[in-house]
Amino acid sequence: MPDAYEFVATNTGIDYFASQPRRLMLVMVIGVAGGIATLGLGRLSVKSQGRLKLATLATSSVLLILNIWFLPAITIGWHP
Repeated sequence: MPDAYEFVATNTGIDYFASQPRRLMLVMVIGVAGGIATLGLGRLSVKSQGRLKLATLATSSVLLILNIWFLPAITIGWHP
């Protein structure tokens, strides 16, 4: 938590991005892409939005389960 405080409250976040402008450009590109994706998703029908939400939930669940299952195995060197 102290790192987050230093990054936001003491302006080290500004120094972080000012030291390498490529970082700022990356954040801007991610923000613009996210905004465009949000606008595009908002234009989908309610049924399509529901299907997309379900697919996103299912994909997230599978990735979470795989991460919980494989991460300890990789950490200790055991392979199922």
